[in-house]
Amino acid sequence: FALYRNKQNVFKFLSEKFNTDIDDLILQYRNHYPDIRLKPGVLKIVEAIKKNQGNIALITDGRSITQRNKISALGIDVFLDKIIISEEIGTEKPDINNFKQIENYFKGFTYYYIGDNFKKDFVSPNKLGWNTIGIIDNGLNIHSENHKYLTEINAPKAVIFSFEELVIS
Repeated sequence: FALYRNKQNVFKFLSEKFNTDIDDLILQYRNHYPDIRLKPGVLKIVEAIKKNQGNIALITDGRSITQRNKISALGIDVFLDKIIISEEIGTEKPDINNFKQIENYFKGFTYYYIGDNFKKDFVSPNKLGWNTIGIIDNGLNIHSENHKYLTEINAPKAVIFSFEELVIS
């Protein structure tokens, strides 16, 4: 993780260190089934939204197999009404079409978007008038340079340190 944060080629490092093929490492990385858990408070929020007849969509960048493995490992697939994965639709955030697909699928709703990448997560939903909430990095976020993107275009309308701060009534 430290290598990645320092903009080093992690796959190259591992390939040289362990005398293995970079392509094999990348294939394993993209196709592995991760051992991950939801952050504290997420399940409570998701359950409250569903209890109140709300819809939940996920917009995520990345490869389909990688992202779907993460969704499955987290056990949230049963809660999701719509999933937008960049590889499947051919665009990545902040492309506004990713968000318009949600508006077209769920017409006439109030939209909330929660994200952790201040560089690109909030640009389009802010333009569309969505309620945007940014999660502040606790030191473990892969997007460690969020502080550089606290501009009017990039910043969410509200910030939280934990999902436990959210209240669904």
